[in-house]
Amino acid sequence: MSTIKSSSNNYCINVLMVMIMIIISTIITLADCQTSISIPFDTTITNVSPRISIPQNSEAYKVENWVAYGIYLGIVFLVILAIGVIFYFVAICFFCFRLCGLCGGCKPKKKGSSRPYRKKDMLIPAILTMIMYIVILVLGILGIIFSALFSVNVRTLVKETRSVISGVNGTINGVSSLGTSAESNIPILVNGFSSILTDAEQFATPINNMTNTVQSGINAMVFINSTTAPKIYADVENVRADLRILYNNSRLSGVPNPDTAIPNVQSQVEAGINTGVSYLEQGKTTIAGAKTTLDNTISTTRSTINSTVYDTVKGSVINTLNSVTSQISGINNMINQYAPSTTIDEAQTIIYSVENARISLVTIFFVWCAFLYIFALLGICCKKAILVEITSCCTCATAWLFFLVASLQIPIFILVNDLCKTAPGTVLYMSDDVGGPVLASTGFNITVNASVIIQRVANCSGDQNFITSALGNDYLTSLGLSSMLSSATGSIKGQLDSFNISSTVDSAKDLILQANITNIKTDYSADVFDAQTKLNTAIAQLSSIESYSGFSMKNVTNALDELNAYTTQYGYYYTLANITLLDPDSSPFNVTETSRNKTRDEKDQVLTLLQIYNETMTEVNAVNATLNSVKTGLSTLFNDFVLLSSEIAPVKALPTTLVDQLTSLANSVIAFVNGLKTSIDSLVISVLTSYINATLKDSLGCAYVGTYVSTINSTVCYGMTNQTFLTGLFSIMIGVAMIILFFILIILGKRIRYQARKGEDTGTDTVEMDMHH
Repeated sequence: MSTIKSSSNNYCINVLMVMIMIIISTIITLADCQTSISIPFDTTITNVSPRISIPQNSEAYKVENWVAYGIYLGIVFLVILAIGVIFYFVAICFFCFRLCGLCGGCKPKKKGSSRPYRKKDMLIPAILTMIMYIVILVLGILGIIFSALFSVNVRTLVKETRSVISGVNGTINGVSSLGTSAESNIPILVNGFSSILTDAEQFATPINNMTNTVQSGINAMVFINSTTAPKIYADVENVRADLRILYNNSRLSGVPNPDTAIPNVQSQVEAGINTGVSYLEQGKTTIAGAKTTLDNTISTTRSTINSTVYDTVKGSVINTLNSVTSQISGINNMINQYAPSTTIDEAQTIIYSVENARISLVTIFFVWCAFLYIFALLGICCKKAILVEITSCCTCATAWLFFLVASLQIPIFILVNDLCKTAPGTVLYMSDDVGGPVLASTGFNITVNASVIIQRVANCSGDQNFITSALGNDYLTSLGLSSMLSSATGSIKGQLDSFNISSTVDSAKDLILQANITNIKTDYSADVFDAQTKLNTAIAQLSSIESYSGFSMKNVTNALDELNAYTTQYGYYYTLANITLLDPDSSPFNVTETSRNKTRDEKDQVLTLLQIYNETMTEVNAVNATLNSVKTGLSTLFNDFVLLSSEIAPVKALPTTLVDQLTSLANSVIAFVNGLKTSIDSLVISVLTSYINATLKDSLGCAYVGTYVSTINSTVCYGMTNQTFLTGLFSIMIGVAMIILFFILIILGKRIRYQARKGEDTGTDTVEMDMHH
């Protein structure tokens, strides 16, 4: 017979472990259950016949099935014991027959010699004795080893059982603090829901950034209005003043009107900037108001969450958990009544004492085998028949004890092995049969069978607790806590609507657009270019003095030529450089009055024309200077307008950027609120799960149950069953070997006793012995 190890889904669940799981997982999770449990055992016993299979499932309710199975185990016990008795009886009969001269007799029957045996006659039985001794020695050592392992597993089982009982007591005692633990862990709930507010606070950053952006635009416009623009205004006025001089010159035509050709930049730019700054200030205030609204909403929502969560948890969750305490207190009293700690301590002491005695006896048993045959070996070596004969008698007297041990070990192995294979399924079947009405009477919405609860608790590990392990991920629904939270989530959803900042954002966008920054004209290059073109046409008149005033230098030259035509007759020639030296009143020009007058008239005409020329040139130079100033001013204005446009360009892009950012912000807030409304239920479940896990972690931790089940599987279903079977098998083999060795030692003792001495004649007749010995 061999053991069959349970599969991973069929861990061994012995009676104690099953009771622990039923008490803990069922009573704790089904806290309000007041229904008494009635197990439908059938104690009727009629005609019972042995059955080789252990009762399973519904069969386990019938006592007669267990009686039948017990009879089967009893038969196995008796069969093995009977085999030992038969072997023992055969050995005794063989010994008695030899005393009576049968089966070879106890004395040699060879005629003519009283010592017929030689050394070669000792060889085969001696070798057989050594072989059997080695076999018994090896089996004895293996028996001690497996018996010791069995003892270790027994102690492990007792230790783990004591540990799991302590865990149960600790769990039961810890339940009394559930209410306090639940209330003290409320901050976990609050912090969990605070993630809503943390996500909402992310909108503060873009709002602050937009406020800073608007302020940067305002600062840029103020800087332009106070630094860059005044210089441009001055340059415009200077150009207009110079252009006005040219415009008022009657000799020039086509000069552009300075009041229309050069726009009043100051009136347009300054007014646009002032208006833009005013609206941007209002827009900034509105955006900052959105930040304030968001902060107030977050604060209000936090208060709503705190009060709602606390009231809901205080009124629902904590009360639900507190209702468990009274149920568990009854369990605690029952355990203290029927299994107080003193009784458990005494049971552990008794088990350890019994196991110490057992391992001591087993060790003595197997050591006795090894020690016993030392006498036989000494008898062979020293040729002392008495030692061999004593050993044979002791062997016969001891062999039956090993059959007795085997008759106990093998039935125990069969029982434990059958339990390991069938008990889990039977227990789960019975738990569904008995636990179904209990689950239905709790009032909780528990959708799993009691067997599933037991299996889950049996696999409990890590930070799991009895409630979450027994009821699974939907334990909130099973306990009715999900429906209790509907009012809480409703209040939170209602509060989330106050996160809507769309109206504030729309107001901010309107104000920013009303700032009309993009329409502020800063590039007047076209006006300046047009004025310059008109001016270039007008100043074409300054290409010559004649074209400017109609007067020409030829007039002066002609007058001078007429003067020289008269004076050369007197031997004088004048130029513009020495004309002033001409004296009409001196000789030779004063000879006659006519000569004097003519000379004077000619000189005066030349000087008059020269004066007109000089005055005209002075005027032309002044016009040219003004013209150059206008040209320089117009060039400066080109640069000024480029600078003004470059400085105000980022500000002009501000409205588009801000409107896009505000639109994105409003959409993000709407998406956030809608997403949160959708996920709030799952968030509540997640947060509440974390809260309950933290609350139950210390009070209702169940990892020790999973550890215990695993230990039972390795120590009982795998370790102790194999060790029990092997110990029983080795006991049978040792018993059989000892009976065989008994026969060998009987024959060997006779041959040693009647071995021929050195030089003694053993005769030639054949030996007449039964079995040829």
